[in-house]
Amino acid sequence: MVITNMHTAEGTVYRNNLRSYVISRLDLIMGLSRVVDLVNPFIDGHHQRVAYIAGVIARECGLPENDVNDIVSASALHDIGVVAEKEFKELANPEFSGHEYGHGYVGHLLFRDTDCFGSIASMIRYHHEKWNHGKAARELGSALPEGALIIHLADRVDILTDRNRTALEQKAAVIDKISSMKGRWFKPAHVDAFLHAAEKESFWFNLEEPDKYRLLKRGYRFNTLILGQEEILEISKLISRIIDFRCSFTSTHSAGVAKSASLLAEICGMDAGSVRNMEVAGYLHDLGKLAVLPDVLYKNGALNISEQRMIKKHTYYTYYALNCFEIFDHIKEWASFHHETLDGNGYPFHVKGDRLDLGCRIMAVADIFTALTEDRPYRAGMDSEGVISVLDELAEKNKIDARVVAALKDNYTRINTGREEAQAAAAVSFREFLGNMQGKGIELYLDE
Repeated sequence: MVITNMHTAEGTVYRNNLRSYVISRLDLIMGLSRVVDLVNPFIDGHHQRVAYIAGVIARECGLPENDVNDIVSASALHDIGVVAEKEFKELANPEFSGHEYGHGYVGHLLFRDTDCFGSIASMIRYHHEKWNHGKAARELGSALPEGALIIHLADRVDILTDRNRTALEQKAAVIDKISSMKGRWFKPAHVDAFLHAAEKESFWFNLEEPDKYRLLKRGYRFNTLILGQEEILEISKLISRIIDFRCSFTSTHSAGVAKSASLLAEICGMDAGSVRNMEVAGYLHDLGKLAVLPDVLYKNGALNISEQRMIKKHTYYTYYALNCFEIFDHIKEWASFHHETLDGNGYPFHVKGDRLDLGCRIMAVADIFTALTEDRPYRAGMDSEGVISVLDELAEKNKIDARVVAALKDNYTRINTGREEAQAAAAVSFREFLGNMQGKGIELYLDE
């Protein structure tokens, strides 16, 4: 990854004849923030509001601009580790003061080893740490970032502000509540900075501004990133973990689809760059499932009509979410059209075969293949004879591409072995993840 201070337009560049993508760090952060909002119906827009508030407080504190930018970035993603509806409801309650650190540690684990986000991982980990009259700083020392304390304050300001009323009419109540927590919950210098900013009516009006992206883009100068295909793949794997770690028995699904799709792409003659992009699309294909209730998504039994309609939203939301990332424009349809069919009767867009390119056709087969072959708690994976029978029937009905099915059949052992190895590696990663959580005594509320 190359980081520059240039303010280059987004798009595609070539370095050493390899395709790279230019994107503002803010745009990458805000795209991920919108993804997190898919699973967060209770406090929609919360991350963007906290990013705005935290940026204002950080500047009032006189912090260096690079530190301010990191705080804004971490704020926009601070609840990325929340994997369950129950925890979101608790965090959205202004009076909740129970054990809130689990999701912070999850976010830390998701980010700590990434090139793009490693610098903000500690802020996310400790963003619910109470100041406790300086005890937190004494116990944690340099491990406790200043930004984490600012995010904690900004988070509570937003939660205390009722979205059903105008922000300005709540100014006195919010100020009184935050002031009463000075020293106990929040560092006094941060509260003073907030109180100074909160005197301005514009602060409260900006909280109601629907386009926080515009506020942040206008108010801050973020670095430009030049991302190669390896960095794009890293980001896609990060997003897939957010998706898959919501449920233990699907925790390896995206890895299986990604591997199957990339092998099929190679066998079908796609170039090396496109093969890698198919892997990226595989990791992202179920992104929209973040918007579907887990009780519906992982129901062990037949879905009723209402639940079927809800399930059909997931590919629409995959398309919507990927629209937030210019770096994913080239694979958006590959990831989003895997439930479209050649006869035009798929969902949710009813795209017909003449608009489904080879990548879309491969992804549809890879998704079905992985779903049939992987083990689930309620059934073992299907054997090769059964899988081929299902795929052949779908091809005969003009649902999926017979040529792609033929390529899979001719290379069945290679593709299935690759899928098994990829899912086994993902399972190891998931077990390590759970082990880290259990070692900290953190309950994830995973949907079994």
